Amino acid sequence: MNSPLLLLTLLGAASIAAETEPALDFLRFTNGDTLHGHYLGLDEGPLVQWQSTESPDQSAYRTENLRKLSLNNGRAKEQITSSGMVELSNGDLVPGDLIAMGSDSVSVQTQFAGLLTIPRKHVRIIMPNRHGGNVIYAGPLNDLDWSIPGADPEAEEAEEAGDEQGDEDKKKVTLPETWTHGGGAWSSNSSDILRLDKELPDRVSIRFHLTWQAPLNTNIAIFTDFQKPFRQENVRVRRVPDGNKQKNEKEEEAEAIEEDAEGEEEEPAPEMLDIMEVGPGNSDSESYGSGYLMSILSSYSRLQRLSFDDKKMPRKSSFPNSGGRLNLGDFYSAEFEIRANREEGTVALFVNGEFYSEWQDLATPLEETSRYFAIAAGSKSRIRISDVVVAKWNGMPDSARSMETEERDVILLTNGTDRLSGDLLTLEEDRFRIESKYGEFQIPAQEITDIRLATNSIVEGPEPQSGEILVNMQPKGLLTFLPKEGNGSRLKGSHPILGDLTLDLNYAYLLEFDPISSIFDNWDDDF
Repeated sequence: MNSPLLLLTLLGAASIAAETEPALDFLRFTNGDTLHGHYLGLDEGPLVQWQSTESPDQSAYRTENLRKLSLNNGRAKEQITSSGMVELSNGDLVPGDLIAMGSDSVSVQTQFAGLLTIPRKHVRIIMPNRHGGNVIYAGPLNDLDWSIPGADPEAEEAEEAGDEQGDEDKKKVTLPETWTHGGGAWSSNSSDILRLDKELPDRVSIRFHLTWQAPLNTNIAIFTDFQKPFRQENVRVRRVPDGNKQKNEKEEEAEAIEEDAEGEEEEPAPEMLDIMEVGPGNSDSESYGSGYLMSILSSYSRLQRLSFDDKKMPRKSSFPNSGGRLNLGDFYSAEFEIRANREEGTVALFVNGEFYSEWQDLATPLEETSRYFAIAAGSKSRIRISDVVVAKWNGMPDSARSMETEERDVILLTNGTDRLSGDLLTLEEDRFRIESKYGEFQIPAQEITDIRLATNSIVEGPEPQSGEILVNMQPKGLLTFLPKEGNGSRLKGSHPILGDLTLDLNYAYLLEFDPISSIFDNWDDDF
């Protein structure tokens, strides 16, 4: 027979466990209200089944009243590992491995929905290797490979003080993080520098998505070495006890016994030693070292070369801007690409796929050493960087990405130089068969970056339907979906092009019921 005391104990333990269970999911309503809790599934209605952290009872909410549902703290439980991607006529992105292709369809093996057959008339771009063949970095899926050089001296002093005062006091003096990672992005909380710890090749392409809180003000470091020469005025002297001259414990014990016998004497001061410390610099050159620093603002951008003169003093050299006016004042996000050649001293900037400006450095090339990419928010600005791809660049000013035509399919190879146009016939045994005016070619799929199909062969995407949502997957994937039912890990419904599907939500991090871009969602850590 169970005692009342035992039952109360068990109930209390269960209550505590429920309270301490982490709230992995986050719900935002169309009126701005929010809830933390657990997504349990979707029922006919459609109704989202929800377990809130604020109530022991389950709740149900109509999807028409919801805006967004962030799953697993904005981090998909599983990452899509395929490098292939297909872009549809409605803008959806289907990640997966290309299996076969004919005149009417394209077959893609996906991790989130199995084998999909896509009508070819709805395929806009085929990307067997969407990052190309020379990718150095793609992310950030986590906080690995990133660092904050030259940590805030106040933070270091606070940490030292915490070490001296104990763990409890240490918690009180620890300063907030200057950059935070979440949802596949880095968000700035200060003007500190965030560096990608991957050495850049001499010719590099750097692509990234940037979101900002107005006004846009950010610094992009390219080919910077984060080294600065030693200068006497940067040196400060601090006196510290000289451990080498201190007496060992046995000697001190012996002397203590003697002193007790002879009478108390004043304890001598410890031997001191002067040490030199190099203080932090306050110029861009002393922060980034030598290299290039690009400043991007809402209306313009500029490029400067950072270096040190013969007296080891920091210096800057500015270059004329060949581009016009940037018109980003009415926006909160954009896609950027920087193409740079260290040996030739050229840097080009592309914004949302369009060329903006190119700079030419006619001075002696930057020295060959370890050089990096970094980013920092400017004054009174906050930024978020995501979808970073760093790859070797072949030096070509353009590519098949700007070569869409009405009549011919355009193929770009992974070497970035070779391209081919003609009729894309089939994909069989990992080889694309292409007919051009110079004959028929068979090219291995692993040697192709992307294929842009002739625009006159593509039909417009279906009209949006009421109740459709957007399913976002990591690291890259986007599906328009009309949900019908599901549980916490599976969602059944239909796609306007692909038909009936069952999605594995372990690869999803965000469901958008009312897919309207909002600056508030962009800066909500739960998204």
